[in-house]
Amino acid sequence: MSREILIEISDPTVPPAGLAIFKTTCIDIGATYSSFKEFKKFLPVLFSIFWFICCGYWNSVFQVFAQERYTKWLSMNPDIPRDLILPDFFFKILPHLKQSWICDVYIGSYIVFSNFRFLFSKYRSCIVKRYFLLNGVLFLMRSFSIFFTIMPDPSLSQSDIKYNPFIEGFYLMFGIHKTTYDCMFSGHTASIMLCTLMWHHYAGVVPILDVDVCGKCRKMVSKTGYPLGVSLTSLFAWVYFLFGVLLFCMTHLHYFVDIYIGGVVTFLLFKMYNNYVTTMYTRDNAFNSFLRWFEQGAFDVTDVVGEQLDDELI
Repeated sequence: MSREILIEISDPTVPPAGLAIFKTTCIDIGATYSSFKEFKKFLPVLFSIFWFICCGYWNSVFQVFAQERYTKWLSMNPDIPRDLILPDFFFKILPHLKQSWICDVYIGSYIVFSNFRFLFSKYRSCIVKRYFLLNGVLFLMRSFSIFFTIMPDPSLSQSDIKYNPFIEGFYLMFGIHKTTYDCMFSGHTASIMLCTLMWHHYAGVVPILDVDVCGKCRKMVSKTGYPLGVSLTSLFAWVYFLFGVLLFCMTHLHYFVDIYIGGVVTFLLFKMYNNYVTTMYTRDNAFNSFLRWFEQGAFDVTDVVGEQLDDELI
């Protein structure tokens, strides 16, 4: 039978960049616009952003569908109290914080800071495009979850949906309007978990400052860019994530089961993708062909020698 040979890439880690990374980032962005060849390499990034926007809009439309579906169900069941809240363990043991807007600020600042940090790194295009691609997939998965299983709003807030779902989708995307029954599968948790995984998985590969815990004692990243330990920055990211989970529970923004599902699904999706792309050259199909185009130039993906070797079938 024929056999493909996998060869290992060189060590992808880079020394701490410091403030010089801002200069190199601006130079690379300028080269993208000045050369068509460089611009073609940027197309996967544009695709990931387009995918993210489309899936975000799709999710917003399904939020409206879920809102209308539950509202109709309540009108058909007048015996169901409008202020129904399902019992949740953490609602009972944690203090109630009514300022739920804090969660949006907490998440939004984390998303902006995380993407800004990795934008100014050597492997900026690879990391950022993966973020948008996976976030789009999470939006797509969430849209079905919130529609098929609808739960009462634990915060008892009011929705301001007024128009057609396809119009309201844009209002929701820009935060102008909001829905209240899109609980199952916490999008807030998915967003903050994805950013945390970015810090955990990539911060050691492209450090800005040398602040790793025990960084002088043992290697923190493998030759393929896989984290071997916990750095100070990734530890801070996980603490930030856990505090965010507590904040979601305290504001009654989501039931804990929503948070649990959002966190676990995001974690598994991120790990599955980052492991799968390392083997995308071992099988030839349409999906892998797309990934090869999308992941061109990735720092943590093994390459394949084009030569085929004949071997006896055992």
